[in-house]
Amino acid sequence: MENITLSKLENKKSFGEIREELKSMILNQGIVFGTGLDSNDGVYKWAMDTKAFLLNPKGLYITTQLFMDKIKKYNPDSVGGLTLASHLMASGLVYSCDSGKKLDGFLVRRERKKHGMLKLIEGPDIKNRNVVIVDDVLNAAGFATKAIEAVEAAGCKVAAVIVLVNFEKKEYFNLKNKGYAIDSVFTLEELGLDTKHKAQKPDMFELKWRYGIINSTDYTAPKSSPAIDNDKVYVGSDQGKMLCLDFSGNLLWEFKTDCHPYGVHSSPILAENKVMFAGYDGSVYAIDKNDGSLMWKNKASSFNGSSPVYDPETKLVYIGLENSTIRGSMAALGVEDGSMAWEFVTNNHVPCRAAVAKDAIVFGSNDCFIYACDKRTGKLFWKFMAYGGVKGRITIDGNLCYAASFDGFLYCLDLNGKLVWKRKLGNALYNAPLMCKDKVVVGSYSNQLTALDKKNGKVLWYFMTKGPIQSYPMYDNGVVYVGSYDGCIYASDAENGSLLWKFITSGPITSSPAIYKSKLFVSSNDGYLYCFEKNEK
Repeated sequence: MENITLSKLENKKSFGEIREELKSMILNQGIVFGTGLDSNDGVYKWAMDTKAFLLNPKGLYITTQLFMDKIKKYNPDSVGGLTLASHLMASGLVYSCDSGKKLDGFLVRRERKKHGMLKLIEGPDIKNRNVVIVDDVLNAAGFATKAIEAVEAAGCKVAAVIVLVNFEKKEYFNLKNKGYAIDSVFTLEELGLDTKHKAQKPDMFELKWRYGIINSTDYTAPKSSPAIDNDKVYVGSDQGKMLCLDFSGNLLWEFKTDCHPYGVHSSPILAENKVMFAGYDGSVYAIDKNDGSLMWKNKASSFNGSSPVYDPETKLVYIGLENSTIRGSMAALGVEDGSMAWEFVTNNHVPCRAAVAKDAIVFGSNDCFIYACDKRTGKLFWKFMAYGGVKGRITIDGNLCYAASFDGFLYCLDLNGKLVWKRKLGNALYNAPLMCKDKVVVGSYSNQLTALDKKNGKVLWYFMTKGPIQSYPMYDNGVVYVGSYDGCIYASDAENGSLLWKFITSGPITSSPAIYKSKLFVSSNDGYLYCFEKNEK
């Protein structure tokens, strides 16, 4: 048979450019979250649906171009496979061959046809031909293996198996060990969708000290995140205390709240020489940041895990409230004495920290609404309905605000409450989105940290952990820091999501990290507050 010459990539675009274009299509069109059943009849966290872009003309064309560049070194006579995706790609490759040249396609049935010619392999006779098996993914399903068995039984030589995404699971290693050539356009790691990351800078930080016991209860709400003030760190404890430590890990003072089994989950804020926070005893506290003495307290609700925010313009402290009647509210308290300035009642608890805009505060509630109220009077400006509770802080950037919901969507609204865009990112989103230059970054219960274009919601990268992410990510000097239920604190490159550093604790991390100059503080559910120092090597 005459040797074939496969079409070259478009002259205007390099292989790398086309590859990046396809990567974007996979991340934005081909990844779905929690909408079907996995092989064990459980709802999956995420899955890859390649047909979403392979049945799109542009997607199929780009995929074909990349596969043509891969297969030409194997000089095949025929190309085909077992699955629907392989049929699409084989057809594209056959169609895209240079005029006058021949590359046959074939389709392998899952089982032999039971009527007509009883064929297992459809298409031209491929006996004694050099063939390439193509498919969209190589995972643990065994489709490539079945296709190989069929064509070898037909008298063919398998030159290679080429896939769009290699999951690097059992089938890959089985075929590799048998001597088959395996090629792919992407691996899961290259798409940011694996959990086997190797840190690029394993010595990026050094552990300086840890202090405990801070947290020890199993209650799953996010724990208190540290607040930094020059050479001191403040953090709440689920033992019912607010602690102040110096940068050497020495306890300077502690303040004990009224008794409640969940203690203090609220993250403290520092303002007007005060440390302000809420306790699960239902009180909002203001204590002297220098010695921990009580300045005022307001028994505002039945219980409370929310965190306050302070507006120096109005001299008001805003905090979400929770009551045993399932009623919730957003309250504004005077910073000097804690007196109630106003209260806006919602239909469920308000675990969400408020975000302060020019004239409004914006916050979410477990009643699935996002609210904007006059920050001076509490008068409602607008409300927007999500389809899940909004538990994490709303993030405001210019004229837009971003809200993560338990329905798995990240919402982008303008400051008039109109939807700009939304993006499904997991089974549930708990904590606040992070603004990072031109990106918005958010974690999910589907174990991934996602960076999106803040203007249009286009996914830019994924970073997978081994557990749900409740922790609010933090940004510093080109690096995104986040904790995970897998017990790790991660540092990822903000530009591409690649792992720079991680540290494993002995419990889930549901609080948010705090960064001050070269120091990184994080509280773990293993009971300890950790302090790391950045190595400047």
